[in-house]
Amino acid sequence: MDDNTTKTEHFKFSGSAGEFFGIRFVNGLLNMITLGIYSPWAKVRELQYLYGNTELAGGDFQFTADPKRMLVSRLIAIALFLTFLFVENFQSTEAFIAYAVMIIAFLLFSPIVTVFVMSFRLRHSRWRGIHFRFHNDFKGAYRVYLAPMSLLILSLVSLALPFNSEAVEDTLGITAHERFYEEQKQQQELHSEAPLSAANSDDPFDTYDDSAEEPTYINPHLFWPSGVLLLIFLALIPYFDFINMRFLVRNTHFGAAACRYRADLLEFYKIYGLLLAGLALVALLWTGVALSYTSYGLAVMGSILFWPFASAFMNSKRYNLVFGRTTFKNDEFYLRANVPFWKAFFVLSTNTVCVILSFGMLKAWADIRTVRLILGHTAVETEQSLDDFVAGQQQELSAIGEEIADVFDLDVAF
Repeated sequence: MDDNTTKTEHFKFSGSAGEFFGIRFVNGLLNMITLGIYSPWAKVRELQYLYGNTELAGGDFQFTADPKRMLVSRLIAIALFLTFLFVENFQSTEAFIAYAVMIIAFLLFSPIVTVFVMSFRLRHSRWRGIHFRFHNDFKGAYRVYLAPMSLLILSLVSLALPFNSEAVEDTLGITAHERFYEEQKQQQELHSEAPLSAANSDDPFDTYDDSAEEPTYINPHLFWPSGVLLLIFLALIPYFDFINMRFLVRNTHFGAAACRYRADLLEFYKIYGLLLAGLALVALLWTGVALSYTSYGLAVMGSILFWPFASAFMNSKRYNLVFGRTTFKNDEFYLRANVPFWKAFFVLSTNTVCVILSFGMLKAWADIRTVRLILGHTAVETEQSLDDFVAGQQQELSAIGEEIADVFDLDVAF
């Protein structure tokens, strides 16, 4: 894009912490009075305020969702949560089967739910009367989300193997647990006369405790499957994050204009690599504590400082990487994002401290500061007039129509 002809339109946010606190306060009271039934209306009020105070090129944004439809998703979420609690009352075998069915259902339906959530949010977001849209690419959602979710769940399920070592070894025909219990039985036989000899001993502490619980057999080698799967998952997190962002951006439309994602996989690995280096330094500090090379206070201080730095780093870098690499309408419009790391660190860390010290009373103020930080460093670069672009989108939409399926208009509240 030629810098001589490029026009930059910056996002502007005019919301105030006082007004947003008033909305949050009233919403909180009504949620308590209605036992949470008012929560969809509360969410719509907050989003309408944030959208309505966000401006681009003289036009503000609107959020047009119907709270009644959002209430349906809340009821679905509550029903699923109650089902999860009810399963705990089952017998162990029945509970295991029920949880397995729920996990499989989660794997099967969560990509679809993700598409519905994005479709709902974008369909009810608009600027200058033009709605955003999300293409319902269900096949793409399964390609993106099924692999990481399956790998993570499989690693967590594998973690149960060592705690069921006897059953696993019986299935595999291994007799290590039998030898373990034989050794335990032999030790008990050797100590069986210990209480009698202790009774004739002058040492009051020379006693044998026969009430001690028998040790549980755990095969340490069975930790390997879960560990290997978890390491594979951690190594692939940058890739999973990349394909997730690419999927979301590519299926986003503003009117009839499609978005494109210009980031590459290496940029994600650089960000996560720096985060991993920070984690390695923290682990090195604690290793030094274990080996008496580093003071305990230094390790604690390093850990405390690491988390706000890591949070600010990941939030700012990922935001810039997502919104700073997005274009739409055949690269005629570029989204630009350059949230500075140090400013993000200052805002997020002071937000956390103030919210904690105020027992949550300054949460609205912190949220407004965060929104102002993000939008203050976001802009749109274009070589043509946004007014002409909006007029063109209105004509194209009237010609192609809109892909809206009201039956699936749900904001799923998982």
